Amino acid sequence: MRENIKEFVNEHKSLVVSVSAIVLIIILVAIVSSITKKNKENSREISRKNNEAIKLIDQGKFDEGFALMSEIKNEEEIIEYKYSTANNALKKKDYKSAKYILESIKGYKDSADLLEKCESGEREYNYEKCISMYESKKYDEAITGFTNLGDYKDSKKYIEKCNDGKKDVKLAQAQSDFDDGKYSSALTALNELNGYKNSGEIIEKINDIYETRYAEAYQRYSNGEYDAAIRIYSTISDYKDSKYYINQCENKKKDIKYIEACELYDNEKYSDAYIAFSSISGYKDSLSCMEMCQTRQKEIKYAEAIKQYNNGNTSIAQTSFQSLSGFMDSDINLLKCRLRTANKGEIIKIGVFEQDNNTGNGKEDIEWLVIKKEGNKLLLLSDKVLDARKFYEYNQKVRWDGSDLRTWLNDTFYNTAFNENEKKLIMNSYLKDTRYSVWNVEPGPSTYDHVFCLSNSELNANLTDYSKWRAQPTAYAIANGCKTNADGMCTAWWLRTPGWDGTSTCAVNSSDSSIDEPGYYVYREYVGVRPAIWVDLSVGTYTIPKVEKISKTAATTTTTTTPEPTATPKPTITPEPTTTPEPTATPEPTATPKPTATPIPTVTPSPTPVPSKTSKVDSDGVSKDLKEFFETYEAFLDEYAAFMKRYMAACFSFDYFSLEDEYEKMEKKMEEFEKKLDALDPEIMSVADVKYYWDAIWRIEAKMINMFY
Repeated sequence: MRENIKEFVNEHKSLVVSVSAIVLIIILVAIVSSITKKNKENSREISRKNNEAIKLIDQGKFDEGFALMSEIKNEEEIIEYKYSTANNALKKKDYKSAKYILESIKGYKDSADLLEKCESGEREYNYEKCISMYESKKYDEAITGFTNLGDYKDSKKYIEKCNDGKKDVKLAQAQSDFDDGKYSSALTALNELNGYKNSGEIIEKINDIYETRYAEAYQRYSNGEYDAAIRIYSTISDYKDSKYYINQCENKKKDIKYIEACELYDNEKYSDAYIAFSSISGYKDSLSCMEMCQTRQKEIKYAEAIKQYNNGNTSIAQTSFQSLSGFMDSDINLLKCRLRTANKGEIIKIGVFEQDNNTGNGKEDIEWLVIKKEGNKLLLLSDKVLDARKFYEYNQKVRWDGSDLRTWLNDTFYNTAFNENEKKLIMNSYLKDTRYSVWNVEPGPSTYDHVFCLSNSELNANLTDYSKWRAQPTAYAIANGCKTNADGMCTAWWLRTPGWDGTSTCAVNSSDSSIDEPGYYVYREYVGVRPAIWVDLSVGTYTIPKVEKISKTAATTTTTTTPEPTATPKPTITPEPTTTPEPTATPEPTATPKPTATPIPTVTPSPTPVPSKTSKVDSDGVSKDLKEFFETYEAFLDEYAAFMKRYMAACFSFDYFSLEDEYEKMEKKMEEFEKKLDALDPEIMSVADVKYYWDAIWRIEAKMINMFY
């Protein structure tokens, strides 16, 4: 092969040389093309980075821009570019950017001189900016700027001008508020100006207006025109004691409403009275009066329900008792309404007892068979056998009075099966059996029982439908050992009549609906229990108690007594609201608690002299007469409380009668103190007397509450 190639080359030398030259040229072209392409790519990358760096610098991101530029330029080129960029920023008055760049090339060319130009230019720029803010009345911003400039040019002078400008703005706004009748806001601003320009003159004008309005409002108040007085006082609420008199006007209006409500109550218009009292809820004793109105309405409705029940209108009575739930014995009477229509032979429900042997779903309603109806009284026998129990634990002679079954029925069963309302229906029945057993065994002593087993005689006399003698036991009774017949009926259930020798007790054989006279041994645990009860559904008559009128003495001075003015119609007994708490914080007294639920009787104010502002005062500014009265009253209350404690303790002894005379004296003395107390009028007292008065009232209230509750 090699020889053949050699021979071919020798024969075609010129052709081989030409081909080799062409191949070499192609290789050289490829190499040059690759180098050119790479150079172009590098050039484009450099151009891209340069453009990105310039963009960042133009955006003020100098650190990022110059860092990127350092990748494509040398340090000298970058410094020169920084110098050029700083010069351009300086020409554009962008002193901040110029300073930042020049700081990084300190010492280069005239950068130090350029930095000084930046500092000077920046101050001048900020100065002109502050001047612009001043001229635009942006005084707070201008003051901040001029303060930062320090002593530059006339910056301090402009700070004073800005402060005066602020005052001028405030004064102009105060004048505008004054012109618009917004005196309170105008006065606040004017007081802050502290005599600037004509602010004092405007304040005097406002005070004159306030004084005129105050006098007019007081006159309206004195005339009983409380709404008009409130409207005027509200326009000068921050002046003197206007807030106090606004509150006084409101209280006077409430006094009028209070009297109107009391009159409605006295005229037995309880629904209207309730609405009237609710409109002043929380004022004086309005809350307790509202409760009294509701009680009166309920008493009327209750009396009507009792009447309807006794007249046989059970459904009407039932609706009324239902709406009166919780009032007196309405809930019990509601239950009576539900049971009253039942007749002999019907099934009714009362009480609960476990029956399906599933304690997880709660107890089930007990169904009772009515076996006798005697007026409003029903004799009930449980429709089902509820349990299986021994008549007595041991094999010995026992009668009903000493049986374990009687104890269980009147204790465990009675207390778990019936709620408190149901118990009030169940009679404590007198059980007396005169009939001996057929074996001549005496029946035992008479008893009083709520729940019992029927005697032979009671069963025969009251349940003549013998099919009802057969009873189905509950699942719970079966689980407790109750025996059943093939048809699921109980084999036997206890009566209370003794059997053949006293160690056995009679029972009903459900298989043939007969009484097993010999009876079952008392210790047999598989005999069933069908409890019996008497329920009384009668409702007595009800007479609405006589209601005394509500005392209105606390409100009798509403339209006749006004605070005493000084030489001008300016009440001076109340200090300025800024120095002393306003009298509005003083609570109104509530009605003094009484030992009974009856309303407070009307008391006529006594002409007895009472403390006033003209009385001699103590060192603390309180009237000596006022102090003496309350100290005497409180000492008497302590004496009264001790006596009442002794009096109440003697209620159930012969000592009670021996205390009657002393009781009458105490009550008379109490009445005298209450008359004197009612005659006191806080509205004509000094500030010190008013404070002492209410403190004493609260102490007396506390004593009365502790006495009777």
